[in-house]
Amino acid sequence: MYFQPQSLKQPQLKSTELVILKSLALGLGCETIKNLLELTEIEFEKKLSSLYLKLQVCNVYSAVVVAFKTGILKEK
Repeated sequence: MYFQPQSLKQPQLKSTELVILKSLALGLGCETIKNLLELTEIEFEKKLSSLYLKLQVCNVYSAVVVAFKTGILKEK
């Protein structure tokens, strides 16, 4: 029996979620990102939780790995 590998779907991210994801991939810390985007702690946590949910991950490292594998982020 032959199984085809499933392709990873690109989730639809909001612009702020994409900025957060790119910033995390660059190695910026959560506190720095929150301050740069002028978000409150609660707003930042909600956006980060939404990002994790859409990518089906539970931490920053996994989010960045999945983002590269799905093509959301591309290597330069």
